[in-house]
Amino acid sequence: MSWTYAKLAREYATLWDSMQITRDLSVIDRQLDRIMDHRAAYEAVSQATGVPWFVIGIFDLREGGGGARTHLHNGDPLRARTVQVAINRPPMGKGPFTFFESACDALRLKKLDKVTEWSVERIAFTFEQYNGFGYRDHRNMLSPYLWGGTNHQQPGK
Repeated sequence: MSWTYAKLAREYATLWDSMQITRDLSVIDRQLDRIMDHRAAYEAVSQATGVPWFVIGIFDLREGGGGARTHLHNGDPLRARTVQVAINRPPMGKGPFTFFESACDALRLKKLDKVTEWSVERIAFTFEQYNGFGYRDHRNMLSPYLWGGTNHQQPGK
């Protein structure tokens, strides 16, 4: 199925309104600290793409463990082009790449630089779209990429 924001926005709003954090708050605090420690790097990418810095920070944490030290596309090392999906990114040069150039490429590749409205529902859609709709399509479950650590998390990675 082709998932669109219009089809999923109401579901995201309902899930957000009923969401409860189930993960240990000390783990969340450490993750927030990691994002805040690299806020300047995320803000630079935000200035170039229009994607909110905290969205970039969460992508970085989910894809590469945070720290603005891997490809935002998939967490591959910045020393060369990506080898996982999306393969051979950024398209120009051999590396090493900076976090800034790779992150800008990743966000533009996903056309997130075209998004102008960043509501909670839009952010939720963007996270699920970024990681893919495989859990929804093939396992009929909510994405742990999006709902991990909450009462909405279902068995999965």
